[in-house]
Amino acid sequence: MERTNTKDIVSKVAYLIGVKKTVLYNQFETERPGYLKELDENQNARTIRSLCKLRMTLLHRFKKIDDMLRFELKNLKTIEFFDKDDIKQLEKWEIPYDEIVYGKVWPGHKGFYVDDRTIRPDEFMKYTPEELEKNCEQSRQNIED
Repeated sequence: MERTNTKDIVSKVAYLIGVKKTVLYNQFETERPGYLKELDENQNARTIRSLCKLRMTLLHRFKKIDDMLRFELKNLKTIEFFDKDDIKQLEKWEIPYDEIVYGKVWPGHKGFYVDDRTIRPDEFMKYTPEELEKNCEQSRQNIED
């Protein structure tokens, strides 16, 4: 069995967590030519790298991104901090991700909200919390049957 070189492990982890490629190539390419290219051509590795980069951007700039989402109605595609190539690649590979939505999306003039815990204002005034919970549970059971 071939023993894994410590630099291989370090370079792979650095690649996966999203270290800039220029740094990776400067540090590791001379010892293992082509190793980083192999990782870059591996869809699983690229997916993990892209998701890690998106996550780290969100963590590093959370307050600013939170404000942009809430007050400027921005999203992952319209916030300049996020790597657009990573987002496009994830979409191309059909990697699902949740969008961050604050509040309820407007359903249109004749649309409806569908939610397993939605109640109407008159129901809120008419029923006790226990009765509301029972109604929600019955509604879920009707859907599952």
